[in-house]
Amino acid sequence: MHLAHLHWLSEHRTLSAVLSAMRQLTASLSPPCHPDDLRALRAMLLYLSDYPERVHHAQEESQLFRRLLGRDVELDEAIERLHKQHGRSLSAVHRLEHLLNRAEFGQTTDVTLFRFEADRFVASYYDHMRHEEQDVLPAAEAMLGDAEWDDMAAGLANERDPLHALSVEARYEELLSTIVRLTPAPLGLADPH
Repeated sequence: MHLAHLHWLSEHRTLSAVLSAMRQLTASLSPPCHPDDLRALRAMLLYLSDYPERVHHAQEESQLFRRLLGRDVELDEAIERLHKQHGRSLSAVHRLEHLLNRAEFGQTTDVTLFRFEADRFVASYYDHMRHEEQDVLPAAEAMLGDAEWDDMAAGLANERDPLHALSVEARYEELLSTIVRLTPAPLGLADPH
């Protein structure tokens, strides 16, 4: 398995951890919502709107998908579906942010709607990553040569945040640490309430 492939799998594991924590915290949410739970969920949604939407998906599109297009008709169709999902997921995160605000200030029905939509979002995200891992990445291993994989790995390693001169991943480590601190045990470090 090539380094860039491992990079994307590692990012998917991090995303899975955030999604799992979000799903479990959301399932226990009930009015009146505890402020720490809301803060943890907001941190998760911020992470999901920033890192995967602005960095991870862009890297998949520019580094991986573009190299595979035109090599196999079925793979092209799978990539097109994933590309469309990438295009819709940021608006889905924004919808969840809005629904979380309504859950905080609204009625029991608003909490119920947020829980339903968050669960649907998480299930969809897991399905999306499963298709990338089971369809696209194995096809890429079979179709791309070592030089192309090395080029992708170099592109991923050189990704920098121009405002902070940090690797893109370093920018989000603190946010992930915040999520872990705010999420109640056993998923995180915060005291359960």
